Amino acid sequence: MVKAPRGGRWLVLAVLVAGAPLAPGAARAALPVAVYPVAADGLLADERTDLTAILEAGLRDAARRGVLRQGRRLGPDCGTAPADACLAGLAEGGAVLLASAVRRRAEVLVTAALVDARGRRTRSVTFGSNLSVQNTRPVDLALEALEFELLEPPAAGTAASGTITLPGASPPRPPGPAAAPPRPALAASARALEPAPPWQRDAGRWTTAGGLALLCGGGAVAWLGARLTRDLEDRYQAGTLRPGDEADYRRARRAGQAATVLLVAGGLATSAGLTLWALAPDVSPVRGGATVGVAGAF
Repeated sequence: MVKAPRGGRWLVLAVLVAGAPLAPGAARAALPVAVYPVAADGLLADERTDLTAILEAGLRDAARRGVLRQGRRLGPDCGTAPADACLAGLAEGGAVLLASAVRRRAEVLVTAALVDARGRRTRSVTFGSNLSVQNTRPVDLALEALEFELLEPPAAGTAASGTITLPGASPPRPPGPAAAPPRPALAASARALEPAPPWQRDAGRWTTAGGLALLCGGGAVAWLGARLTRDLEDRYQAGTLRPGDEADYRRARRAGQAATVLLVAGGLATSAGLTLWALAPDVSPVRGGATVGVAGAF
């Protein structure tokens, strides 16, 4: 199991973030990250271009922390299965972002890692991305996890091992026998990404229930009014009406009017509720709205 990041990592990152606005050269001091062409299975050329643009946008967003910043876009100079030594030659004092993607239902599962100028590879970060939405938040979370690896790299000749799985992650492989606890700040960020349920579904459910209640009430009032009317007709046929029965006629008339109003209102409310319920988006979002996971070897 990989231990949770020590306080020293957060202290270094906090100092970098706090000092970024104060130092004119903060953006220049950040490590430039070049983007290697994405190796994608089942993605069209336009989708690979969109994914590369999302990665670059995530690097621009990450620059505010002063650790990483966007570099140049590379060509496939090291082939489709680039070696770390080849990528180190392209880093030019910074790092190279190496990513692969595979389609998983409506989501594209992206696995990314950094290779620095010394040929050291970080753990792989796996996150889900919806190319039609192009949300850079999952990329930003993944890059934040990689920043910790760069701030505290393993000793020379050693390799980082284990798996770190953040809340809502969708790793391409099942996690190992033990999983590390999530980093507190990243766990809060993942919870913030959890989408709210569609409002149409709840509104339609409650409106339909209210409409059915009005229909039941209208039916009950109509039944009582009809019963009172039949009693009055029976008295009329039997010739037993009395002057006091005039009040019963008024009550029967009011019951008929009330029943009409309740039945009409109930029908309209039920129709509106069923329409809202039917129009509610039928989606099953992944927990967190986007998925981030960390796995691999340095």
